[in-house]
Amino acid sequence: MIMWEILFGLPITKIYDVFLKYFGPDLAVQIVFNDLRPPIFENIESCYVNLMKKCWESDPKKRPSAAEICESFAKWQNYDEILSELIECDKKMLRLMSNTHKALNTINHKSDFAELLDDKKISDSMNNLIYTIYHKSELLDDKKISDLMSNLIDNKLDYPDEFIMIS
Repeated sequence: MIMWEILFGLPITKIYDVFLKYFGPDLAVQIVFNDLRPPIFENIESCYVNLMKKCWESDPKKRPSAAEICESFAKWQNYDEILSELIECDKKMLRLMSNTHKALNTINHKSDFAELLDDKKISDSMNNLIYTIYHKSELLDDKKISDLMSNLIDNKLDYPDEFIMIS
């Protein structure tokens, strides 16, 4: 999760506050048993995303050690192409993160789900998904969780079209 915080410049607790509103006491179960993870933007330099996803492996034996992570960072420093892509990505992320902070604060300051559901910026499909999650009428899978976060962000922020959420 540290890599996600570094990449997005947003405390992971902000995302978990949003998740907690939807999953309640089941949040830990979603993280441990259903591999719930924060959203990632598809166009982020793939070497970074791949390393971050390895760190999120549910099987600890498949996760890289701290030494392996440091080794990866050291290798990246020696490749101008990777550095330029990471720098360009960082510029895009800085633009996006100011909007993300605003959106998450808006979501977190809503007094209840009724206000969130009445928000005109959220699509009907998002309303249905929030209703389903809130009432826990069906088991969530990775696709629905990814769609939830994608729709929350897409409908709350003015992101450039090239940014797409993936799980």
